[in-house]
Amino acid sequence: MKSDALASSILEAIKNTDVPWRKTWDEDKMRALRPYNPITSTVYRGSNAMRLYFPILKKLIENADYIPDYRYATFSQLKKQGCHLKSGSSGNLILYWQYPQYDEEGNLVRRGFYKTFAVFNFSDVETPEGFTNNEIKRYSPKENYLKEIIEKLEVKIFSKEGMYPCYNPKENAVYMPKEFFTKTDGISTFFHELVHWTARNLESCKRKLEYPHEELVAEMGSFMLCQHFGVKFEPSDLDNYYAYLKGWLNAYSSEEEKLKRISEAISFASKAQT
Repeated sequence: MKSDALASSILEAIKNTDVPWRKTWDEDKMRALRPYNPITSTVYRGSNAMRLYFPILKKLIENADYIPDYRYATFSQLKKQGCHLKSGSSGNLILYWQYPQYDEEGNLVRRGFYKTFAVFNFSDVETPEGFTNNEIKRYSPKENYLKEIIEKLEVKIFSKEGMYPCYNPKENAVYMPKEFFTKTDGISTFFHELVHWTARNLESCKRKLEYPHEELVAEMGSFMLCQHFGVKFEPSDLDNYYAYLKGWLNAYSSEEEKLKRISEAISFASKAQT
């Protein structure tokens, strides 16, 4: 899966931030909308969500009065709806993939493939009168969704007040503060540790990476899971996110190696998120 363009944009943003990373798992926040297609009602996931969410956050950082628009669609979809692109607008490349299919005997029935195409944010789109916008609701998972994830995956959790969040490979367990279930920042931190857990416990995610590389995977996977479950990501969080990645990328000297590690981390994180 090619992630070079996304990796380059992330590295560029990381290089331009001087904000030190801070630990944030105490503040409660609202659930949010995610990038979606108002014509097909598709909600973008994984690395595609990253590709489409970061430009919105960038505009929010540059302009506090910017009203975010989470809607995206392809040029052909917009054209069929009678929409027009504003002058100077540019698209965002996303990836569509089809996994290979096998029969019960393990024989290949259909080859897998992927392709890239551009989608345009509706802040750059002029819609005709009567345009039908298929809204998606703000994601509001049921109360016990985290508990159900833990039970389904059979994750061992140790939780008590004041405990430092981490994944302990010796005990194959996730350590979390007692109050993490009710705090949004705690949820994103739990997702980070859960991605670490997948490296050892899910066959599709098995990996043995050097420590800085694994941290990149866990943080990107956490972002993707937050997007999937509608956990809000504030503009202030983006600086913290970049600062965290920047700290681990300092382990690599050349820009080429940093780009390679980011691109690989996106791919590993996408597998963990699914």
